[in-house]
Amino acid sequence: MPSTAKVDRPEVLAILTTMVELLVWVIAAEGFLTPTAHELGIEPNTVIAGELETVVLRAIGISEARFEVEAGTVGPLTHHENGITAVWHLPTQLPPRRLACAAIDETTGSVVFAVLAVKRRARFDIASRAGAQVELTLDGTVVAAGRTANDGQMVMNVVVPPGRSRATVAHRLAGKLLQTEEIHLGTENSLRLWGVSTNRGSRWFAYRDDGSPIDGATFTATNSTNPVRARSLASNVWHVQSPKDQEDTIVEGRIAKGADLTSFHLVMSRRPTPDAGLGGQWTVAAKPGLITDFDGWISPTLAVTSMLHPPSLADFVFVFDVSTSVVQIDGKLSEEHWLLPVTVGAARIFEPASPWRIEAGLGTGAMLSFVDATRTKSNGKNKDLSSTAGDWIMSAWGLLSYPMGPGELIGEARFCLTITEPESWKKRIFSLSPLLGYRVTL
Repeated sequence: MPSTAKVDRPEVLAILTTMVELLVWVIAAEGFLTPTAHELGIEPNTVIAGELETVVLRAIGISEARFEVEAGTVGPLTHHENGITAVWHLPTQLPPRRLACAAIDETTGSVVFAVLAVKRRARFDIASRAGAQVELTLDGTVVAAGRTANDGQMVMNVVVPPGRSRATVAHRLAGKLLQTEEIHLGTENSLRLWGVSTNRGSRWFAYRDDGSPIDGATFTATNSTNPVRARSLASNVWHVQSPKDQEDTIVEGRIAKGADLTSFHLVMSRRPTPDAGLGGQWTVAAKPGLITDFDGWISPTLAVTSMLHPPSLADFVFVFDVSTSVVQIDGKLSEEHWLLPVTVGAARIFEPASPWRIEAGLGTGAMLSFVDATRTKSNGKNKDLSSTAGDWIMSAWGLLSYPMGPGELIGEARFCLTITEPESWKKRIFSLSPLLGYRVTL
C-alpha cells in the first residue's frame, strides 16, 4: 500500500522543483534539447546528373528514423554511434533542379528536410564571325569562353545549375562588342511542393530550384471531400493532421506564391485504433506520477484514461478518467485518505510546436474517498473513525506532453471544485493539483 508523509509547503515546492530539473535533465540526456538533435545531411550535397549514381543520407539525433526521397530509391539503414545513414540511389535522367529528401523520426513524428542540388552538362552550338571571342555568362559569372573557328562556329560545354533559365552570350571581335544574346536553357526556377506521411499526420515542404527562400506563400490541403486543417511550422513547412477515418486517403497540397502555383498528392494513413462502434476510435492510456495540492502532502498516483476521438471533431476528445492517490496524516488523529476521482469530460488538443502537445479539458464526476482514521484517546486506546464518502466534483485541467520512448512525458495542472452538499452549495472545496508523470497508451 503506498503511503505519504505530512510535509511542509516549502518542502513540497522543493520536491516539485527537483522533479522538474530531473525532467529537463532526462530530456536533454535523450538529445531532444541539443542543437544537433535532428539534422539531415547529404554527402555530397551537389551532383552532376548521370555522373554520380549515389549519395549518402545521414540523420543525426534520431534513434529510429525512416528516410523518404522525392525521386530514386533508398537502400537499407545503417546505424552508427553518431547517427543513421543510408544510400540514396539517384535517377540517371534528371534536369537541372533540386530534389528533396526527409528523415522521419518514428518515435516523435518530427521531420527534417534537406535538398540535393542536381546540375547537368549541356552543349551549346554557337554561330558568330570567324575568330570572334565568345563568352557565356550565368548570373554574372563567365562559365565558358572561347574563339570561333574560321567558319564562325564553335561548341560550348556548360554545367547548368538548378533554377537557371537563361544564359547570356557576348560576341566580341578585336575587343569590340558585336552583340549579346540570351539562350534559353530549357529549365525554369520552379516552385516545388513535396509531402511525407508520419505517425502524427504529414509534413509538407516547399522550395525553389535556385534555393531562394520561400516567404509569404499560401498553403492549402484538401482530401476528396473536405478541406484538411494545415498548420504552418516555418515559412516553407506545414503540418497536416491525420485523416479521421481508418482508411487511407489521398490529400492534395497546394502552394501559391505570386503567380506560381503547384500541387502534390500524398497518400496519408492513420494508425489503426480500436473501433468504438460510435464512429470514432478509443484509446486507453495509463499515467503514473507524483501529485500534490500544495497543502502539505505529496503522493504517488496512477490514472487510467479512456479517450474517444470523434471523427467529426478534429481536435477534440471525450475523456473518461479514473485516478487514485493516498494521503497519510499523522498526529493525534492518524488518517489515511484514499482518493478516487472519476471524471467524464471533453478536451481539446493543440500542437503549438510539434512534437509538443497541449490538452485542455473540462469535466464533471464524483470524488470517492475512503478514509482509514484512528484517534488515540487519553487512556491510550485507539478509536476507529474510518468512513467512506462520495462528493460531486467539477474539474478543469491543462496537460503538456512530449513523446519519449514508448509513451509521453507529461506535466499536468488540475483545478477541482468539490461540492460536499450539492443541495445547498454551502460546502465547497477548491484544490489545484500539479502532476508530473509518464503516459503510455495501452
